[in-house]
Amino acid sequence: MAGRVCARAGVSIPTGLIPALVNARLAEHTPDGLLLAHQILCKSLWRAAARGGRLAHHHAICASVLAAAEVRTLSLLERIGAHLCGAGDVARGVRALIRAADAQYENGDISESLAILDRAQAHLNQAPDRNLLAEITTLTVRCVIHRRDHARIDSVVALLDEMLLRDLDPGVRRAAQTACAQACKWRGRYDEAEARYERAILEGPPDDLAAQRIHNGLGDVAYFRGDLTRAERWYRQVVESPASDDRVRLRAAQSLGDVAIARGKLEDARRYLHQAMLLVAASNSIGPGISVRNSLAEVERAAGNLATARTLYEGVHRDLDRMGSPYAVIVAINLASTDLLEGDLVAARARLVPALVEGSRLPHAQSAVSSGLAAMIELEARSHDAEAAQRCLQELMPTLAPDRLLPQDVPDHLAAAAQALKSVAPAISEQIQQFADETRRRRGAQ
Repeated sequence: MAGRVCARAGVSIPTGLIPALVNARLAEHTPDGLLLAHQILCKSLWRAAARGGRLAHHHAICASVLAAAEVRTLSLLERIGAHLCGAGDVARGVRALIRAADAQYENGDISESLAILDRAQAHLNQAPDRNLLAEITTLTVRCVIHRRDHARIDSVVALLDEMLLRDLDPGVRRAAQTACAQACKWRGRYDEAEARYERAILEGPPDDLAAQRIHNGLGDVAYFRGDLTRAERWYRQVVESPASDDRVRLRAAQSLGDVAIARGKLEDARRYLHQAMLLVAASNSIGPGISVRNSLAEVERAAGNLATARTLYEGVHRDLDRMGSPYAVIVAINLASTDLLEGDLVAARARLVPALVEGSRLPHAQSAVSSGLAAMIELEARSHDAEAAQRCLQELMPTLAPDRLLPQDVPDHLAAAAQALKSVAPAISEQIQQFADETRRRRGAQ
C-alpha cells in the first residue's frame, strides 16, 4: 500500500529502499502493494507529514487507496475509517469504524469490537453527531450483553435511554430501542422487553430487515416464557420473509430447531438446524455457528447418540472458553447431563458444582441452571444421598416459574432420581416423583 500512496502523492521511492525495508521486516509485499509493517515507522512518517502540513492529505490518499483494494479483510474497513478521520472526514470515518466494529461483533470478537468503538467515539469528540453517538452506544449495548458484563450493562442502557429522548433519525432510534429490548430480555424482564420490541416495530416499516430482527426478539420472549406456539410463529415469519438476510434467517432457523427440540420433535429439529448450518456457511458466521452446533448436540443427546453429542458439546465448550464467553457454563451443564447418561457420576459432579455456582450469576442462564439442579438431584439420588437430593429439589422448585420455559430434561432427571431412591428413601422418592409428574404435565402444555 505504501508504494501506491507514494505514487498517488507524486513521491518517488529511492532505489534500494524497498528491499532494505523488506529485509529488515519493516515492510512486506501484499496483493495490494507494499505494506509498512511496523507502527513505529508509520508514526514516524505521519509526524513527518504533519510537520510538512501534509498529514490530512496523506490520510485522504491512504483511505482512497485502501477503498480500492480488491481483497477485503476485517481490518481493512477499520483502517479506512481511521484514515478518513485523520483526513478530517470524521462522519464518514466513524461510520466506517462502526461497520468494522459490527463486523467484529458478528465474527464473535467482542473485545476488538469494543476497542474499535472506543476509537470511533474518541474521533467523534472532534465533531459531535448525536446519531453516530447513538449508533456507537447501541452496538456497545449489544457487545456488553454478549459479554454478560453485569457491571456495565445498566449504565450503558441508561445512556442509550437518555439518547432516545433526543431527536434521532428513525432508523437509529429503532436500532437503539431494539438494543434496549435485548438488554431487558437478557435480564429476564420479558414484559418490558416485549413492550420495547413493540415500540421499535412502530419506528419503521413493519416488514424490512430491521423488523425481522425485532420479530426474532419477540420470538425469543415467547420462547423463554414457554409459549412455543407463538415463538414458532414469529421465527417462521422471519425465515419466510424476503426481507431477511442470511444472518437473520440463520438465527430464526436455529430458533425453530430449538422449539422443535423443546417439543421432542427431533427430526424437525435436525431439518431446521441443517438449514441453519447451510446459512452459517453462506454468511461465514463464527458465533452463530457455535450456537447451532450446541443445538445439534442437544438433538443427539435427546436421541441417545451420546458419543456424537459429547464430541459436539466439547467442541462448542472449547470455542466458547477460548472466546471468554459465559455461555461455556451452559454447555458445561449439558456435558454433565451427558456424563450422567453415561453413568460417570464423578465427572458429572466435577462439572456441575462449579457450573451451577457460575450459572446462578447469569440471568439469561436460568433455564440451564434449572436443568443443572435437576441433574444434581439425579446425581445425589444415584449416590444414595436422599437428603442432598431433597435440598436440591427445594432449590429447583423456585426456578421453575409458571410463565417460563420448562427445560425438556427436567422431568427425566427427576424421574430417574425418584427411581434411584425408591428403595432407599421411599418418602423422598415419592415427593420427587410427584414433582416429576407435575413438570411433565407442564411440559406437555407448552
